[in-house]
Amino acid sequence: MRTEHWERAIILLDMDSFFASVEELDNPNVSGGAISVTNGLHGNTIITCSYKARQYGVHTGMPLYKARILCPDLINFPARHKRYSLLSNKIMQYIRENVSPDIEEFSIDEAFIDVTKCQAHIGSIKQIANKLQRKIYEKFGLKASLGISGDKTTAKHAVKLAKPFGIKIVRPADSGQFLANVPVVDICGISIKISDFLAKHNVYKCSDMSKIQQE
Repeated sequence: MRTEHWERAIILLDMDSFFASVEELDNPNVSGGAISVTNGLHGNTIITCSYKARQYGVHTGMPLYKARILCPDLINFPARHKRYSLLSNKIMQYIRENVSPDIEEFSIDEAFIDVTKCQAHIGSIKQIANKLQRKIYEKFGLKASLGISGDKTTAKHAVKLAKPFGIKIVRPADSGQFLANVPVVDICGISIKISDFLAKHNVYKCSDMSKIQQE
């Protein structure tokens, strides 16, 4: 069976609850626990938390005292940005050297990776994604989710459906249908002000844009 070749293939790699996962990696005694990270030694606002903590309703932006009410066993760590940056740099460098040099760092724990040319020497899009996810976990002990499509917008949205530690592949030909019913405000780069402007033109979901283009 011949493997489908994509004319353009973009992976959005998103590290799962990155800061909390690093703390769990460095503190094996709390592995699997409900973990949160606050900004600074005496910070009182949660900037990220593990998926275990999220099961109790804990979320980013929540005051620490409220989180402890929801989750009495919550284990909190002050943020260590130098440590997170060091690991992020190592992960990005590994990708450049072993997967593709065509990488755009979107944030400390996210990157767009153009793997179009990788199909010739690694294999299918699914094989590339599986290998990348596995290697990141084996080498760094951290989990990542991957969204893959033919453009950055679709890949970015796809990764939301892949979390945690999953892979969501959207063929380029299917991206329009995939995004059709997605509210425009949920698309990366669309702010509240922009969505309000679009609403004035009856654009509430992505498929509404095509209606305007046809008029």
